[in-house]
Amino acid sequence: MDQDFPRVYRTGGKGRTIYLSLGLILIALSLFGGVHFLRDTYDSATSGLFICICGAFLLLGAYIVASALRTRVVLHADAIELHGAFTMQRMAREDIAGRRLLPMQHGPPVIKLFPRFTQVRAQTLTQYLKTDAAFDAWFAGIPDIDAEERQAALEALLEDPELTGSKEEKLVELERARRIARWITSATFVVCGWVIFYPRPYDLAIACAVIMPWIAVITAARGGPLYRVNTSPHDVGADLSAAVMLPGFALALRALFDGQVFDWEKLLMATIVATAICVFLMVWLLRELRADTGTIGIVGLIMMAYGYGVVGLANTRLDDGEPTTYPARVLGAHVSSGRSSSHYLELGPWGPRTAAEDVDVGKEYYAIGSQRETVCVYLYPGALGARWYVVWDCPAD
Repeated sequence: MDQDFPRVYRTGGKGRTIYLSLGLILIALSLFGGVHFLRDTYDSATSGLFICICGAFLLLGAYIVASALRTRVVLHADAIELHGAFTMQRMAREDIAGRRLLPMQHGPPVIKLFPRFTQVRAQTLTQYLKTDAAFDAWFAGIPDIDAEERQAALEALLEDPELTGSKEEKLVELERARRIARWITSATFVVCGWVIFYPRPYDLAIACAVIMPWIAVITAARGGPLYRVNTSPHDVGADLSAAVMLPGFALALRALFDGQVFDWEKLLMATIVATAICVFLMVWLLRELRADTGTIGIVGLIMMAYGYGVVGLANTRLDDGEPTTYPARVLGAHVSSGRSSSHYLELGPWGPRTAAEDVDVGKEYYAIGSQRETVCVYLYPGALGARWYVVWDCPAD
């Protein structure tokens, strides 16, 4: 490399703005809180505790600001230095065994450097670095562990005895499988959005969500090693994991929204049985699960949501029994806000309920029910024997 060294790289404008803003906000809030607890009439122990907490946040804010201003990466021809707020780590280029890109929940991924020797610590570069072509060229000579693992996985897949034909033909089949997996995954997102946000017509939406995982499982069973339903970070097979996992969560949410369960124990037992059946069928159909029995427990946990959704909705939608009607006094009403809002009526004792309780009645009925003195609880027997109920106006209303 004929670039001039050393070369210094600092956090870019967006990253620096984020860190400085966060640090300054923490400093301002902790100073405001400290002054508040010094001036107000709290007992000395309470004031001391909260002032210590404010002091801790003040130090944290100061550290974030210092990190935003001082953090930098310095590249030398034969080494890399990571400067933090108050620390510096150096790793010789010849001591670097490889690098990985670590995905972050927010923002771009970061580079992690792994040493050849255990006595040397791994180094993680800061996020939002402002880089250039020289930076990329310096790292181009460092082995990419992610790429090596993906290549190894691809070679293992192409050598699988279940696949026939030349290497080029296998690659064509793999690309075709990936296209099919993308279509199925896209359809899965559409169906899940349909079920969660606007399930009309209701039974058709639910039926599509119920069959979606099995379309993925059957596709994977027929495609053999080309498909994966339980992926690892560097899998090269066509990924069908979303189609297996997501419909269960959509169905579970729908089951929670559309009926209050009274006999939870019975529904839980039915869910366990349904989940066990689903896992058995998946293990029977999919070679990848039979080859790695350690993942069966994970698959079972994922399919628990599917089992609950299917059982809960079957218990309500297939229930043709007549409900028993119980009047209940409305003692209060409130809305719980968070990522989503829940609309509750506080109902007095009714039927088998001997104590007051909050019931989520949904936004549609909340505006009406919160104005009522009395509403009615309709308790259904349940198609699977697990009683469930809805709250609505009484027949006379």
